[in-house]
Amino acid sequence: MAVLADNLSFDYRAVRAVDGVSFTAMRGSCLALFGPNGAGKTTTLEMLQGYRRPVGGMARVMGMDPLGEASRVRPLIGVMLQEGGTYPSLKVAETVRLFASYYHDPIQAGEAMRIAKVDHLGERRVRSLSGGEKQRVSFALALVGRPQVLFLDEPGAGLDPESRAGVWAEISRLKEGGTTVLLATHMFEEAEAVADGVAIMSAGALVAKGSLDSLTAAPGHAEFTTDVPIDPSEIERMLSGSAVTSVGATQYVLDFPERSDPIPAIHSACAKAGGRVLALRSGRRSLEDVYLAAIRPSGAREAG
Repeated sequence: MAVLADNLSFDYRAVRAVDGVSFTAMRGSCLALFGPNGAGKTTTLEMLQGYRRPVGGMARVMGMDPLGEASRVRPLIGVMLQEGGTYPSLKVAETVRLFASYYHDPIQAGEAMRIAKVDHLGERRVRSLSGGEKQRVSFALALVGRPQVLFLDEPGAGLDPESRAGVWAEISRLKEGGTTVLLATHMFEEAEAVADGVAIMSAGALVAKGSLDSLTAAPGHAEFTTDVPIDPSEIERMLSGSAVTSVGATQYVLDFPERSDPIPAIHSACAKAGGRVLALRSGRRSLEDVYLAAIRPSGAREAG
């Protein structure tokens, strides 16, 4: 086990910002941490990085206390912040070389820049870079120390699709080499591309966690699109115990009892409306569906 959060809690004055959060991340895996703004994701990561002292619970990175054993933990981790953490007046190459000097066995600065695709920016000053370019520099800085545990806070923010794909490919390569990645993100596509596990936070608490496959598996779930609007109650009448939610003018989500066959009811309701089914996907929810269900007030809080 590379990372352990055990009943972690943190208060900002009288506000409980993180409330009993527990999860683990194994070596060579990626855990994606989701949640609305203010959910407590960044504070949770800061406790694991040793930058905040929990008011309750325990944090462990590579078996060590990241705060009490900071001198041993910090050489083992890399941190990519959503913004900041660099010196605006320095050139990119100077910045990466400076950060490399903090580590005993760093990647060569030029190699870290090549991996992050900022080698062509070496003589540019950090303050002159675009938001996406600064993100890629931050990624290079997080990699340069050969971290065993890599913390990434919104790594895809501000990046064009090609750059995001490059970051995701590098995360996958790092995992194969045994690096553990903790990824705070708002991008479902990002998590689906690189994550093995997902933890969802809301109002400081953990409301869902599990592997990507286990969270999205839904035998009693279907999504379909029609060419004309239908009456959802027609399906609910024909398929006992089902519930249909409209998510667009002609897009629907159907939850139904397991071992039932929803297809006849869907086609019948569509035919009655004078239309036809254009697309039908059954048996799996999207990660976005899982997230939205988890953060609703009725979402059950995760035990432990």
